[in-house]
Amino acid sequence: MNQLTSENRQQAISAYHELMQSVQSIILSTIDELDNPHASYAPFAMDSDKNIYLLGSELALHTNHLLKTKKVSVLFIEDEVKTAQIFGRRRLDFDCKVIEIQRSDAAWDNAVEYLQKRFGDTATMIASMLDFHLFKLVPQKGRFVMDFAGIYEITNQNLDQLIPLKTRGYC
Repeated sequence: MNQLTSENRQQAISAYHELMQSVQSIILSTIDELDNPHASYAPFAMDSDKNIYLLGSELALHTNHLLKTKKVSVLFIEDEVKTAQIFGRRRLDFDCKVIEIQRSDAAWDNAVEYLQKRFGDTATMIASMLDFHLFKLVPQKGRFVMDFAGIYEITNQNLDQLIPLKTRGYC
């Protein structure tokens, strides 16, 4: 594995946190019960443990997939306009365990509050609609691509620890 200097490590950790904070929606990769893939997106909020909260309508395919398979991969990706090199766009993906939070659960109000802080009255209105489900996505593992030479693995033992991967000069 590559060794990181203290300065490089701090730069990577800062970029990792900045990416999660700079986007308002994530790309969702789900599968149906026949393993057919589906891509979608959803606005999200995140807690200090990096659990991801989102609301999904029963009309959305990804909501049905989340309810049935309990699996999802999420992608945070740098805006194309901001990237220096389109082939090396900064990105982070997490494979997540899916937990549906029921309206009767004590965790419902706290999770909705994360979304309200981020999106205001719109989140409040959507959360009140009965065809919407609230999900907590718990990261299990991930990979952060900072640039062509900065690629890191992330495990659920410590979601703030970036483990550098040895690369051959490509992502």
